[in-house]
Amino acid sequence: MAKLDNINRIIAEDFEKDDQELIGRLGGVLNHFMEQTFEAFAGRIDFDNLDQEVKTIQITVDGSGTPVGESQFSSEKLSRAKGSVVIAARNLDNIANFPTSVPFVVFSSVQDSLYKINNISGLQANEKYELVLILFPA
Repeated sequence: MAKLDNINRIIAEDFEKDDQELIGRLGGVLNHFMEQTFEAFAGRIDFDNLDQEVKTIQITVDGSGTPVGESQFSSEKLSRAKGSVVIAARNLDNIANFPTSVPFVVFSSVQDSLYKINNISGLQANEKYELVLILFPA
């Protein structure tokens, strides 16, 4: 991936006297934007700057991975989520029972920002789990 060169600030005095007022106003806006962009691409992009969301849900599934009880969740940030990755799973009923494999969540859109969990693999049956997901946009 290409690296950004260091930025050159827009300085009004570098331009003709008649243009300095306009260049000064533009520079005031553009210099700040260029600095932020350069800093972001210099390894300072954090999770909040990415188009994704962390969502925590509590769920119980039966032996086939079908949710028992409430299986809907909403997103505050994404109107259409394409998929998710489980980044943490905690058994709320029995801390000695762990997931049998990495949980995989299959969900479908009910309407904008509202989703229904259809199946979750990898969880012990009939035990309540807290899952932390990263939702990715469609």
